Amino acid sequence: MKRPLIVLDESGSLANLTDPIITVAWLANADARSAKIIVSRAVRDSNRRQRKTKSRGEFKFRNADDYDRRSILEALIDAKVRFGILIVDKAKQAIEDTPENYAVVIAETIVMAQDYYRSANLEIIVDGHFSSHADRQRFLALLVDGLDLEVQPQFADSKVTPLVQLADFVAGAFYSKFGVRRNAEYVEQIESQLIAETRITWRELKAKWIQRF
Repeated sequence: MKRPLIVLDESGSLANLTDPIITVAWLANADARSAKIIVSRAVRDSNRRQRKTKSRGEFKFRNADDYDRRSILEALIDAKVRFGILIVDKAKQAIEDTPENYAVVIAETIVMAQDYYRSANLEIIVDGHFSSHADRQRFLALLVDGLDLEVQPQFADSKVTPLVQLADFVAGAFYSKFGVRRNAEYVEQIESQLIAETRITWRELKAKWIQRF
């Protein structure tokens, strides 16, 4: 039996004091080919509209304009991509961005997907996040051991992986609503595709996972 695929990415940072929250989105039924078409078309249209001839940086929610954000989110709806979201309230504190702390956030997100699919047997793709190989391996080991995963999650480069880029836009939409600016318009655009939502404080989340990590 084929494992359900989930793709994760976050908006906001553990270590950044100016980020009051972290939002992590997981896509439940995204197709790699459809995601590539959506992102490629959006980048091409954006470059044409803004008359850009040079290659742009990573196509992310935070550096896209309103038109591009709405175009991506509308395409996501048209493709019937469904998603879940985790919202972590940091309580205005900077949290060390260690493999252990990041694993706490991602583990909670994976559990949401496991509950949705009623299965621990998932194919999981996450953004690379850490540049250090040792940190990446430590992070993976924590997830595999803490969640008793049958298959190790896969890292993907968000710069060249459309599925992760779509997850970034969903996470960015929710960060926009619950973060500093409190702009709910993007979430209202896509909330029909929301299948699961969890809101939790960092203190509660850390206490929940401390014994397993």
